[in-house]
Amino acid sequence: MLNRLNVYYNGWGETWLWGTLISSTTTTGRPNIAFEYSPEAIQRGVELSSYLLPLKGLPFRQGFPTHQMGLPGPVYDALPDG
Repeated sequence: MLNRLNVYYNGWGETWLWGTLISSTTTTGRPNIAFEYSPEAIQRGVELSSYLLPLKGLPFRQGFPTHQMGLPGPVYDALPDG
């Protein structure tokens, strides 16, 4: 099953689509999460994690740390603690 979740940038009085998380269990039976920047994020040049999520590179990024629930750092950091 393939699940998609849009991730929005919301700051400095602006809100726009930053990217999309895609989760699938078809390959391994366990959730595998990938991230893809939106065309608007690429056009704006907003790079929230230049080391692990550079704008230039593969269209889909995956293999994020398990201690971050398999999510990209900026997405994981935006989740509430608890």
